[in-house]
Amino acid sequence: MIIDFTNNKVKQEQVGGKFYNLIKLNKILEINIPDAFCITQEDFNKNKILQRLKPGICYAVRSSANLEDLPGLSAAGMFETFLDLQDHEEILSKINLCFEAVNSERVRAYFKNRNIPLKSLKMSVIVQEMIFPEKSGVLFTRNPVNGKNELLLEMVDGLGEQVVSGKTLPTRIILNSYNSSDDPMLNHLVENAQIIKKIMKSDQDIEWAWKKGKLYILQSRPMVQYKPKLFHPEEVWTRANIAEIIPKPLTPLSWSVFREVIFKSYRFGYYSLFDRLLTNVIHVIPRKHSKITSPQSFSGHLYLNFETIFNSFGKEPFVSPEVLEIGLGFRVPPDLNIQDVPIRDRIIRFIKSVIFLVENLIPSISMEVRLTKSITKRLSGDIFTEKPLDLEKLLDSCRLIFGWHIAATARNFSHLGFLMKYLKFKKKRHYNQESIVSVLSLNNDNSKNDHIPGSEKSREIIEQDFYQKDLDSGQRNWNEFELAPNSMSNYYNNNGTSPDSITAKSGRQEERKKHFSVIERKLSKRFQKSLQLRENLKYLLIRIYQQIGKYYMAVGEQLKQNGTFSKMENIFYLEINEVSSLINEDSNKSENILKRKKLYQKQLKMKIPHIFYKEFRPLPSRTAKNHNEILQGVGCSAGIARGFAKIVYSPDQGTGISSANIIIVPAADPGWTPLLLKSAGMISEVGGVLSHIATIARENKIPLVTGIDNITNLLKNGKEIQMDGLTGKVSITDLD
Repeated sequence: MIIDFTNNKVKQEQVGGKFYNLIKLNKILEINIPDAFCITQEDFNKNKILQRLKPGICYAVRSSANLEDLPGLSAAGMFETFLDLQDHEEILSKINLCFEAVNSERVRAYFKNRNIPLKSLKMSVIVQEMIFPEKSGVLFTRNPVNGKNELLLEMVDGLGEQVVSGKTLPTRIILNSYNSSDDPMLNHLVENAQIIKKIMKSDQDIEWAWKKGKLYILQSRPMVQYKPKLFHPEEVWTRANIAEIIPKPLTPLSWSVFREVIFKSYRFGYYSLFDRLLTNVIHVIPRKHSKITSPQSFSGHLYLNFETIFNSFGKEPFVSPEVLEIGLGFRVPPDLNIQDVPIRDRIIRFIKSVIFLVENLIPSISMEVRLTKSITKRLSGDIFTEKPLDLEKLLDSCRLIFGWHIAATARNFSHLGFLMKYLKFKKKRHYNQESIVSVLSLNNDNSKNDHIPGSEKSREIIEQDFYQKDLDSGQRNWNEFELAPNSMSNYYNNNGTSPDSITAKSGRQEERKKHFSVIERKLSKRFQKSLQLRENLKYLLIRIYQQIGKYYMAVGEQLKQNGTFSKMENIFYLEINEVSSLINEDSNKSENILKRKKLYQKQLKMKIPHIFYKEFRPLPSRTAKNHNEILQGVGCSAGIARGFAKIVYSPDQGTGISSANIIIVPAADPGWTPLLLKSAGMISEVGGVLSHIATIARENKIPLVTGIDNITNLLKNGKEIQMDGLTGKVSITDLD
């Protein structure tokens, strides 16, 4: 019996999985299927087959078994496929070989391994018109390697048999379902993938061909589902976000002070009567709290726990894992078992979402405005000038401001999530990360304020009025939560650059703004105001933190004078309680100090992973072996730059950097601003669009790409590279 696409009542058992799927897809107007017919084993009629064959047409002959191309039973490559057949007698011969394939050794082994008797196997054969394409390949609607919800495309020039047979190295492209491209072939593939997945009601493995501007689907089968070992968020640790502000190990004193601040932080001071009422209502609703405290120190390096990230930010209004990925500059691991948000948290999120939308409509009552007024009223300048320094008062102020800072950061994520939701609604599938970075780059005209905040002039402004309307992110120190003296002052001295002389590369954006709607510009402005608040809080926190450092340096100097220490710096290798006992009891800690100094020096040289599961292990020192590669990171500040790689591990190593260099760093905070402004662009191993350095890069129109793990080892100084701060792509011509 011969069956073609006109047979609408055919069953899968008659024609096999492959041809049955083609019949279903052929009914869809948007999908092109090369003409074909199917021969069942019960009625192999030579004359009828010859009547179907067209003169001068090349055909492909392939199997279509009833136990093939099924969910969990692909039988991929088990049967026969023959291409480029034109001689009719040869076509008949190949049809016979397809029928006989059921008795092959590999088929017997495959089905025996699955405890399926061969007698249940029925074979049909497809005869399909050949397409000789310009490009062809395989498209997976879900990444089969890691299970991530993204399209994985592999393609070659010419026939795609090279891909499925594994005889050549294909070009691999990762696409998102909302990707848009200037390449019509990629756009058609994304569209067809979405349609086929919906029709088939499962993820699909699709073979395709592209010829003369037209996409052909050759076959589609259910994917072999990737089932990774799932980890609970509390088992997974990441350096995302925290590596930007604390890229190096902390000394014991700095880590103990940091713990005192973050684990005892609070933020009740700024609440109005309405806030207090809302908070009490929310607190009545029982919530699940994190099982583990975070951050924690592993060999001196701080890591955040994924459960902490999700609980702190992931349950805020309009915040999803995708928002966290873009904001923090990391990918949520596909083997992370992210559970559905419980109903109690949905109720809280709904209440907060309503308030967030009201505040967007009436900015004068927004959290940013109310919080700013409270800070100005609550904190005086005495804390920076009073003598002697009061440690408890300094710590309490840090706890309060850190609590506010976390609240402001959570609001940043909500603004970003709301913007992404709007863009996704407006642009449909054309929404992508490039859209986000483009909109975020608006409203960054610094022509009215040429000084990078953090210069002496800007510091005076901050002391006079905390919330200066035109004040943006602050110029701060490298590894700024380290209390021990750092090397930023040496950097300025060595480079002949002072904070006063660092100015923004300002420029008008009126022409570019015309391409964005009024709503997009307003959302961008609200987002920038939210970032501004976070940065101001962070700057104020660091100023108080520096006072704590001065307090302990004074104590260390006193202990040096009385002979307890040989050096003032020894105090940074003790913890808070040990310093207190040393002052009160005059105990000897010299042995502990010596051991900790040696350990700290070892930790400084250690190469560490940006993410680990359950157990921390340092990375071995090695370089990549790939060549001619395009690396994909997170685009954070739009612009294309081409230059020579300059790998820099701390700002004081940045001598000789010019606009001919793209600087490659393990992590960056605002302390890197002088180097950023001298360079053509920056690439960082960690960070995201919400990172502090990303804000500064966008203000100064400098390309920035983050989130490329281990790039400081992948590259060598002097290699010419090109980066795109909009798409996040970094092109490397040679990685030897």
